[in-house]
Amino acid sequence: MIRKILVLFSTLAFVLSVGCTSKEKQTESRSTKPLSTSTSNNIDKPKREPTQVEKLLLQPPGKYSGQNYNEEKVKKELDKLPNNLTTQQYYDAFLKLVAEDYRPHVTTFINFDTSIQVNHAQPTKDITLPSSKKVHFSLLLDASGSMNEKIGSETKMDIAKKAIQQFAQKLPKNASLSLRVYGHKGSNQEQDKKTSCASTEEIYQAVGYEQSSFQNALDSVKASGWTPIAKALQNVKQDIPKNSTESIVYVVSDGIETCGGNPVKAAELLSQANVKTVVNIIGFKIDDQGQKMLKEVAEAGNGEYTDVQDEQSLKKYLDNQYSQLLDEWDKWQSKGLKEANKIQDQKLKLANETQDKMMKLNNIEQKHLTAARKYLEKKFDQYDHPVNKTFDLIYKRDSIVFKYAYEVGNKLWNRAYENGNKEWNRIYEKGNKEWSNVYEEKNKQ
Repeated sequence: MIRKILVLFSTLAFVLSVGCTSKEKQTESRSTKPLSTSTSNNIDKPKREPTQVEKLLLQPPGKYSGQNYNEEKVKKELDKLPNNLTTQQYYDAFLKLVAEDYRPHVTTFINFDTSIQVNHAQPTKDITLPSSKKVHFSLLLDASGSMNEKIGSETKMDIAKKAIQQFAQKLPKNASLSLRVYGHKGSNQEQDKKTSCASTEEIYQAVGYEQSSFQNALDSVKASGWTPIAKALQNVKQDIPKNSTESIVYVVSDGIETCGGNPVKAAELLSQANVKTVVNIIGFKIDDQGQKMLKEVAEAGNGEYTDVQDEQSLKKYLDNQYSQLLDEWDKWQSKGLKEANKIQDQKLKLANETQDKMMKLNNIEQKHLTAARKYLEKKFDQYDHPVNKTFDLIYKRDSIVFKYAYEVGNKLWNRAYENGNKEWNRIYEKGNKEWSNVYEEKNKQ
């Protein structure tokens, strides 16, 4: 008995020392829903070949294990045992009566996956959207004759082209993009009104921004005619891919509708299409009356109207739109970090709970095995009786169960903890690095 007490004190000291150097590294206590564990009624199948110790612990439980334990019934069963069995036979009889059910917990340890991986696409140098989102961006450029007016040394058209190009190249690389021009045919003279008001054309369509093709499309646009905004909005619907989940339209114009159309109605109908669509209007140096009318168009399209007075304010507006995308991507990335924490927490909790349950079962089992041994020792009342020697076998089983639960539980806990930290750090560092790269590129424009 003294030997057992010394061993237990030694083991306890080892447990405390290791526990302080491993689990105390976790700096934050979290409360999350644990992963589901097996039950004795529904035991998972081991996914690998069990070790010898695990095979021992995967044996069926005793008749009076767990809630079935009844001291009087156990004694009646013990009374049936003859006086002339071997030590091993008595020990086996004890196990058949009161051995606890370790099977669900051992199976949990065998099947325990310590890897932690978040299945969210990581930020890259090129901003992308989640695969589930199919967003289409439609850029509508006013090519009416008034876009030839100069602001400083450049025309409105030149300023608008540069800003649109900078905006387009910053859009998510897996988003579809189209560029439509309107009022680009004829002139802004009365004799060409019919031709100009009928003119609207998609001059670019691709997934992502292709610099050469987009630049060639912009270069082909010359400011010349009238302003058929309504017709452009009516026709932009055919530019939106059928598999799009949403569409965002940006209309860059320096004037109101001049072709007799109803852009408010056109924007309203566009926003009611099967594909969720919003219409944003960017008014380029427009008077108060024009701003009022274009605001109505934006409101009808569930979008917003922004008035810009010069090149810098137009660039600022378009940069703000890009910054919103960065912000949304940052939120999406944060979701991945939270998911890594959540998975880590669940696995740490599962390792702890499984270990605790095994140790509690072991304590109960030892109590019941010892009670069975003492009952027969008293009954047979012989100093050298074989039942007395079951003490060593019972103690050995106690040590095996405790060591297995302690070592395997801690090993799995530590691996899950380390893997969780690695995954979190990987997401965090990569996200910071790539976000900074994109931010720097944005500021170079």
